[in-house]
Amino acid sequence: MNINQYAVYQLKESAELAAYRSRSYQYLTEHHFQVIVQNYQQAYFTKLFTSDTPEMIRKRLEEHRPKNFRGRPFGVGDVIVINQQGEITAYFVDKDSLVVVAGFIRSSSSGILVTLDTKNLFIDGCAGTWMATEECVVESQHFFLMQHEVYKEKAPNVIVDASGKLVSTEIRKGLDEDARKKILDYLNKNRKATTKELSQLLDVSTTTIRTDLNQMDRENLITKTHGGAVYNDRSLDNIELTGRAYFFDERALENQKEKEAIANKAIKLIKNHMCIYLDASSTCYTLGMKLSGFTKLTVITNGINLAMALKDIPGITVILTGGIVTSVSSSIEGLLGEDLLKKIHTDIAFVSARGFSVENGLTDFSIYEADLKRRCVKSSAKTIALIDHTKFNTTSISSYASLDDLNMVITDFGLSENTKDIYEKAGVNLVIAKEMN
Repeated sequence: MNINQYAVYQLKESAELAAYRSRSYQYLTEHHFQVIVQNYQQAYFTKLFTSDTPEMIRKRLEEHRPKNFRGRPFGVGDVIVINQQGEITAYFVDKDSLVVVAGFIRSSSSGILVTLDTKNLFIDGCAGTWMATEECVVESQHFFLMQHEVYKEKAPNVIVDASGKLVSTEIRKGLDEDARKKILDYLNKNRKATTKELSQLLDVSTTTIRTDLNQMDRENLITKTHGGAVYNDRSLDNIELTGRAYFFDERALENQKEKEAIANKAIKLIKNHMCIYLDASSTCYTLGMKLSGFTKLTVITNGINLAMALKDIPGITVILTGGIVTSVSSSIEGLLGEDLLKKIHTDIAFVSARGFSVENGLTDFSIYEADLKRRCVKSSAKTIALIDHTKFNTTSISSYASLDDLNMVITDFGLSENTKDIYEKAGVNLVIAKEMN
């Protein structure tokens, strides 16, 4: 299938990036500024015509601002990302030229062409244009639920991957969490199943089952076969250890100032002789790096990087939950450590999430890690969510804590007043961490 489309990225609207806006590529290089997707946000997305060249695209955008161009006026400092038949190339818009930026989007990073900001997407085989409404990440692959921009809820949704390639059609309720878990549990027990068996198990049509199996096959959770599916044993993953650390490091680079501010606020809630839980998020890792001043503290975590960093600090006792080592997030997933969580009382569970919304609470992209966090929340006296402002009003695939489960939500200075009011009116005890000078 041919994928021909392009996007325009502009520097994010943040105080620390303002000095680099509309600067030349030479200036950014001299000041050691990284031109990577994590520092940018998508402003425009549209179809690439066969005759289009990067220079033609630039000229067209300079001469006429498209109606659905959502950012600042197009110009120097922007990045044009072209996806031509699956081959992605990024061009930095300099004063008199276009500079190829090889590392702007890397296939193994969180940098992707389609994002939750994507609108006006042309999808091969689907009429009209589409906008992203929901994202999930499974086995390092990003998938997006797309809504028709004209018919909206009246038309079925579709699912695309990070490049805009069509994955599944006729999605009316999304990939239901309970259905996914039932399918995986059944396949884990029986190793394989027919479409008919799964249809009877879930009391849905075989057509619906085939749609779900196609999606789960794309996510590498199962292998779809003729007339059924076979369970993929996650314990047989052969991803290199360096790959695990790489993906965690990518997450750690995002919103660093915000995470530092949140961690500085959260550390004030921790006292000696406490037993706390820290999840495998990069935000909780940032908090964990501030624990060296305590003389008697027990930390339970499913984060491998965090456990390794804390294990030699005097006064810190580290307990690592049992389970399966993931290939992406440097974490341990699963409920092999469930008995441990039932026996140990934690004073505070510090958790983060992929998404946070009034309707769905805290959500994560892994149903397995969500299960673990759900148990941690239940066994803790207090639950405090560490959520940077970019996670608000977003939802991932698996909910693990409602608003009622949370004693406090600590966020950063980037949260808008309007969003703050919405969550406070919903009963959230919201604490805003101030920006550090």
